[in-house]
Amino acid sequence: MKNKNIVIILAALFVSVCILPIVVLAVGLIISTLPSGGLQDVGSALFFALICLGPVALAFGGLGWKIYHNAKSRKAAVRLGESLGLEELNRASNPVNVWYGGVYDGRRFAVKPVGIKSHYYDGRGRRRPDVDYYLRIVLEVKVDEPLDVVVYRRPQERGGAATFEAAFPAVKNASRLTGSAQAALLAFVQKGYETGLQGTTYRYDKGARNLTLRDRPGTPEAQLAGEVLPDAPVILVHDHPNPNLPAEALYELLGEMTAVAQAVESSFR
Repeated sequence: MKNKNIVIILAALFVSVCILPIVVLAVGLIISTLPSGGLQDVGSALFFALICLGPVALAFGGLGWKIYHNAKSRKAAVRLGESLGLEELNRASNPVNVWYGGVYDGRRFAVKPVGIKSHYYDGRGRRRPDVDYYLRIVLEVKVDEPLDVVVYRRPQERGGAATFEAAFPAVKNASRLTGSAQAALLAFVQKGYETGLQGTTYRYDKGARNLTLRDRPGTPEAQLAGEVLPDAPVILVHDHPNPNLPAEALYELLGEMTAVAQAVESSFR
């Protein structure tokens, strides 16, 4: 079950268990004090409307929250670009497809929100399509040429991360990396995410982060626009599940990704 769906369910339980009974009791007491006849009849009608329409209102509230969250997520890179003075790296008719880039600690980086297809199960157990928004963060790795190395953990990977092999089920020529480089990649994944309420999601388990190390040449256009870091030999990619990161949180992530990039570079000096 997705974390954001858990927030809606928890809110619904809170309203149903804690707030709704109090409201119902208060309304019932008010109705009992009304004079018999028209006013009491109207009050009773409103009372039953509250009980019947409350769950419907809650459902629409959850839908409204979902729409608001998605709309805000789609503009995440625009807000970061404006607040950090980032450069637009490509042109697109749809603003959500525009990459914004800058330099962190001497390394170029780029960000853009991406929608990744997913699904959820409704109250009747039916599978429904959905889209999860992530903030894609791409950082260049400074080596002389492409490495022909791929280390890949998907954003929605369910496996554990106790070892390098478990954390990265999709690899190519990973043996070319030194032990320290593999350890740095693993440490980034194992750190996971902050638990609790973060932005519009609730995370009860830190889990494991996703991370990709791959050559820039050959990266599909759907994953990274051709105008973005076109001359970088190798890139690191992390899709963060909270697309509405504040600037300081983005810089913190870039610092951690930079440490991984330096460890990888040390493998090929």
